[in-house]
Amino acid sequence: MCALMFAAERARADDLKPTGVDADLKSMSLEELTRMTVSSVSRREQQLSKVAAAAYIITDDEIRRSGVTSLPELLRRVPGLQVARLDANKWAVSARGFNGRFANKMLVLIDGRSIYNNIYSGVYWDQQDVVLEDIERIEVIRGPGATRWGANAVNGVIHIITKKASATQGGLVVAQAGGDENGAGSVRYGGARGEKLHYRGFAKAFDRRALSNSDGSAANDDGGSIRGGGRVDWEPTERDRISFSGDMFRGRSDQTVSESIRVTDAVFGPDTADISGGYALTRWERVLEASDMAVQANYTAASRSEARLDITTRVVDLDFQHHFIWKGRHDIVWGGGHRWMQDASSGVVSPLKQLSRMDRLASVFMQDDLSIVPDKLVLTLGSKFLHNTYTGLEIQPGARLLWTPNRRQSWWASVARAVRTPSRINSDASFNTLLPEQGPLPVEVQFSGNPRFQSETMIAYEAGYRAQLSRKVSLDIAGFVNNYDRLEATVGSGPVLDFRLMRLIYSLTYQNLGTGYTRGVETSLSWNVNRRWRMQAGHAWSTARLDGPPNPQGRSYDSMTWLTPRNTVSLHSGLEVTRRLSVDATLYYVSKIPDRPIPQYARVDVRAAWKLGEAGELSAGLQNLQSDRHVEFPMEEYSLNSSVPRTAYIRWLWAF
Repeated sequence: MCALMFAAERARADDLKPTGVDADLKSMSLEELTRMTVSSVSRREQQLSKVAAAAYIITDDEIRRSGVTSLPELLRRVPGLQVARLDANKWAVSARGFNGRFANKMLVLIDGRSIYNNIYSGVYWDQQDVVLEDIERIEVIRGPGATRWGANAVNGVIHIITKKASATQGGLVVAQAGGDENGAGSVRYGGARGEKLHYRGFAKAFDRRALSNSDGSAANDDGGSIRGGGRVDWEPTERDRISFSGDMFRGRSDQTVSESIRVTDAVFGPDTADISGGYALTRWERVLEASDMAVQANYTAASRSEARLDITTRVVDLDFQHHFIWKGRHDIVWGGGHRWMQDASSGVVSPLKQLSRMDRLASVFMQDDLSIVPDKLVLTLGSKFLHNTYTGLEIQPGARLLWTPNRRQSWWASVARAVRTPSRINSDASFNTLLPEQGPLPVEVQFSGNPRFQSETMIAYEAGYRAQLSRKVSLDIAGFVNNYDRLEATVGSGPVLDFRLMRLIYSLTYQNLGTGYTRGVETSLSWNVNRRWRMQAGHAWSTARLDGPPNPQGRSYDSMTWLTPRNTVSLHSGLEVTRRLSVDATLYYVSKIPDRPIPQYARVDVRAAWKLGEAGELSAGLQNLQSDRHVEFPMEEYSLNSSVPRTAYIRWLWAF
């Protein structure tokens, strides 16, 4: 799944993208920042100021100055994106609600390759790792992206785009101590064969320290990983670009789980998730006479062995798309794809009835940007048609209208339909859970999948305003109302007293009985105080009204599924004190999660960096300055939540 563009558009985009250690945001005006390109909205390059969607770009300079070592922590920078840490290895990342470790309405891509997992519907963030210095930008679309990307792009899309091999020539060494890790580091080297072939190879490893329990003791959630891979870019002709990339990894994630397997009486116990896998991706882009096309194929394999799951997954994905201009007014992108998803369980315990299964998903899409008034008014119409193994045909249409009265302002509105297709657990679950004792008798919950489970649906209404208020100040506002139907809910019977085990038995199955709506407003403001000082502020407000059956513990459906703070605020200051010294400070505020014992919290991170000549950098930072520790998300049914502590780190980067 790759974004397409004409050769001239590529050249203009490359001129706007900062690269390297010295490509600071201070060298770009706000007007230049709004001209930065985004490809995840229409699967073709567009200026950010002319995108009819709630879009945000994390640049490579912001990544370098963030001081973080993991992708989820980096995503905290995005206004309106909810990021919470469960323990040292697990995060909950979502946009516009329904957050959780497996946020099933958020699609995540790396170079067009989906990392969405079909077992639980969501992303295993502890299996995703990229050399952060190799990331060109991260595009985040808040709101549905199903018209372009298909199933599960319901509440948003996160697209991580890595740099071309030609932009990572020479060597790079990064080492860090403290912070999240006992130690972390990466090495990379890039070279070339002539002017048409460039390559890079990398290795990365980390040893992640455990966080703390509520009493301050160390939690059983440390981990580590080692990963290696590379990329090759080849331009055999002026019209063709071919790339190959891939990696392999192995690691472990310690955790404390609810011991519900085989319904034992041990409620909590230590466990280690052994993880491994890799991917191989190839992409061919070609510029034709009056259009361009691309073909992409990838193979991804992963293995995960833990208390409840011992499973291997394999995915083969083929994708084609074609982009052309028709009659001077229609900017059209169309294409199709096919995905094969196979999984196999092994070992003594599996939460699935079928130990092995092959699922398929075929899709076609078309999108037309119609210029009604040149450079002023654009109407975008499109739809994605997909056929999947679980529910058959799904149609996801969308319409967007963009009005640009002048080059400093744009107004936009959209309406779209998106679906979340069933997971393997929804369709094929078979496991028991022993709940913590709340009365005289223990309670056992028996879960069963529903082969007739349907896709969750959403119709989203959005509107936004984007403006450069002055040479130094820009504003971005987006509002939304999302109407949901056929949401996942667990329904069943009971309790029934089991005299042999002397416990109460509830039988639950997955049904499409949840409905409701959510609404919210997201605002971000950027201010170039002067040439050396830039400030950014963001605020997101959201609320929900959801209806569905309560769970066996009596908790309402709303509190079981929403898991989203009503308000989040971020403030960032980036100051170039001197030509070599820079200081960054960030404040995050998150209000309490409704109906859950997670209080509001504020987080303050500070980083100072000193440039060592033209090729090196030494930085140090403090994270979570405001308190010695805090909890960010409710405990999952099978995993304890840890407290995020105050930490300090030092980091060294050298390019040669």
